[in-house]
Amino acid sequence: MPEVRLNVWFAGVLPKAGSTPDECADAVGFNLETGTFAVADGATISTLPEIWSRLLVEHFCQSELPPILSGQQTRKQIEQWLAQPREQWALRATALLPDLSPIAKLRIGNNLRARRGAASTLLGLKIHVDGKGRAVWHAGAVGDSCLFWLTTAKPDGVFPVTSARQFNNAPATFHSFDTGGSPVASTRFGYVGDEDLFIMATDALAHWLMLRWERQHDIRAFEPVLYIRTHEHFDAFISGARADPSAPLADDDAALILLHLERKR
Repeated sequence: MPEVRLNVWFAGVLPKAGSTPDECADAVGFNLETGTFAVADGATISTLPEIWSRLLVEHFCQSELPPILSGQQTRKQIEQWLAQPREQWALRATALLPDLSPIAKLRIGNNLRARRGAASTLLGLKIHVDGKGRAVWHAGAVGDSCLFWLTTAKPDGVFPVTSARQFNNAPATFHSFDTGGSPVASTRFGYVGDEDLFIMATDALAHWLMLRWERQHDIRAFEPVLYIRTHEHFDAFISGARADPSAPLADDDAALILLHLERKR
């Protein structure tokens, strides 16, 4: 049976310019014990998206078998799986009200009463050994946060968006209130090679990487992020990419996970 060593080179978020870390609506998380990794992008125009995106990531990483990874998932299973983070979001949103300014309290209180909640994309990845002893990865996604995977130092694929033209301002999302119509996740799976690298990124950074990949289609497209190891590195990279006049990175919240896999036989 192969042994897979999971090395998280980096996992972090950065808010858009002028925002505080607490206001960042993007989230990252991982659990090495369950082999789960996730990024989420909360919709800024929704209600308290920064809480919802973090709850989704935490819930995915704590779940043994998240249904969004299954090709046979049903909407009923998705709604059942979302019940716990929805309850937690409602409790946290209600508890937050007394500490808000009068204007924010009125706005958020009205939204809660009208069941206008938060929305967020979600991209989850799980690494495990299947019943035949093969090291396998499964990914599930709602929205446009993207997984890029590189095998033996070469770009091998991207999921769920496959072209920079497919990014838009209305991606599919999970909602913090039960609307009865949660989307079914797109899924993808593959087998772990001797040495693989996975890049998980929310929409603005994923779009920037996709444009580079479409121009170069080799490892050089990803070089700017491959050496990020600290939040200081990430901050410097994001600031430089946003200021690049030739191909600027959109000024939006950003989330990134760099996961290096080594298979030992």
